[in-house]
Amino acid sequence: MACWWSGAAVDLLSTPDVKLVSGSRSAGDMGTAVVSPSRNKAVFLASELPQLPSDRTYQLWIVGPGGGSPGLTTTPVLAISVV
Repeated sequence: MACWWSGAAVDLLSTPDVKLVSGSRSAGDMGTAVVSPSRNKAVFLASELPQLPSDRTYQLWIVGPGGGSPGLTTTPVLAISVV
């Protein structure tokens, strides 16, 4: 079953000016930002993030020339765990 965000990510990846930035830590968690300046859009993908307590949430910050600001606070759209 296709999800709306998977089609959006594929569409964004086909943009000529798309940039991918990835990072990981020794703990095994990792993230990738897919950014298109011409479309002013981005997709952030993460895996193996540690489980947070129920009263906490992850926050994605947008950092530009003027500094950083919180861009999005959310719970994951899709979580897959491998035991």
